[in-house]
Amino acid sequence: MKALFQKYKMLIPILVLAGLCMFTVATFIRGTVDMNGFEYEFMLTVKHYGAFVSVMVNLVSFFVFRKYFKYIFILTLLLGLFSIINFTPLDTQWMLRAGSILIEIQPTAFLVGILTIVLNFKTIEKALEINNGESSPPEGMK
Repeated sequence: MKALFQKYKMLIPILVLAGLCMFTVATFIRGTVDMNGFEYEFMLTVKHYGAFVSVMVNLVSFFVFRKYFKYIFILTLLLGLFSIINFTPLDTQWMLRAGSILIEIQPTAFLVGILTIVLNFKTIEKALEINNGESSPPEGMK
């Protein structure tokens, strides 16, 4: 069971993103979105279509082009993080300000990124140890 989890654990964040995309499609079918107690007409945007395509490409790369999956997934998270693609019906953004620099990030992609880090914490920790010269690479990371 543990080996099965290890093999497919990276599918969890993609399934979360796919679920959010399905929620967006369901909202589109319903036709309205609720914001602050008011209902507004909802239409899909280019950002939504980009998210749909991105999730599909991730699913295909996970099963067919596994060697490239992590790079495609990182690109997907970065596109989502900086609101180039949108997985949810509303384009929600957190604004971070450092002096005169304003960065807007999408919380959905940020939280999926945190989930990915949590799922891969041991692998990340081992990779950091290797870079510090503390141990030899584990099997599969050579």
